[in-house]
Amino acid sequence: DNGMCGEVLNSLSPGWPAMNLGTIHALDRVDRVTVLPNDFEDTYSLNPGDPGDAGQDVDGDGVPNRDEYIAGTSPRDGGDYLRMTQSLATPTGIVIRFTTKNLREYGIWYDNDPLVNMTWLPATNGIPGTGGIRTWVDDGAVTEPHPLDSTVTQRFYRIEVSLPQ
Repeated sequence: DNGMCGEVLNSLSPGWPAMNLGTIHALDRVDRVTVLPNDFEDTYSLNPGDPGDAGQDVDGDGVPNRDEYIAGTSPRDGGDYLRMTQSLATPTGIVIRFTTKNLREYGIWYDNDPLVNMTWLPATNGIPGTGGIRTWVDDGAVTEPHPLDSTVTQRFYRIEVSLPQ
């Protein structure tokens, strides 16, 4: 389990913008984070002497402190979480906007029907966090079929966040 937080959005659901279906991943690529850094624990009044607090959920938002650290979010604020802020169909594709944090990397995955046969495919990765909103456009250059192709009746997107390598 790489830890989960946030949402997956169905970009083509009726009643656009998309429907909230699941999770955004806080991903530690090589499972390096088993104990939280002391400066993170000090900042958020956690216990540097307790290695078990990485698995706790101090703010009760369903995201363990470990995943909050990886995502760059506050383990003391249930409203601070990785999220897509907008998904919008345009004549050329699907626009996805999401919040980012400094010193984090983001990737976008897609699936045309995860409810029947979950097969998440990478669309892009290595998007550096800026501390602001990032925009990515699914224009069909790296996804197939094109998101506006008549054979695509739904498409879901997943955002992953990781610590830089």
